[in-house]
Amino acid sequence: MRLIPTLVLLFAMLSPATAQDDAREQDLKSFFDSLLEAAEAGDRQDYTDLFLPDAAMFLPHRPPLLGREQIGDWFDDFRDTVVLVADSYDQEQINIVGDIAMVRSRAIGHYLVKSTGEQIPLNQKYLDVLRYGDDGWQMAYHVANSSSFDSGLWERDWETK
Repeated sequence: MRLIPTLVLLFAMLSPATAQDDAREQDLKSFFDSLLEAAEAGDRQDYTDLFLPDAAMFLPHRPPLLGREQIGDWFDDFRDTVVLVADSYDQEQINIVGDIAMVRSRAIGHYLVKSTGEQIPLNQKYLDVLRYGDDGWQMAYHVANSSSFDSGLWERDWETK
């Protein structure tokens, strides 16, 4: 007989944390929608605002980008050379522990090179670490591991118009 009140009490203690976790996971999915929208729109401010001021971005064959300014400079150069067309951007694994989240994602689509019209297949994986604060989720570390190496996307010296 005492088991049922204990289970009810245990469930009551766990429910608020579960509801908070569900809300944070939903906020996290909205964060990634905003990230993709800003990237596709080429909006530097909206894109960099999603990163913590001291965030780091790691891209294949490039030195790390440290802070919003370096990330924004890279973003400007990248959007001046290619257009991102993502057919899908899915979070394949989400782990939230307190105010920290680790997310593995995958984007599939293509890049359109502005100077030549060439289409480069996009099949890219990401590992992201985010922190939850007063402004919601923000990116702390963004790591891109491209499976588009055959195209030489990351090794190119881009010509811009």
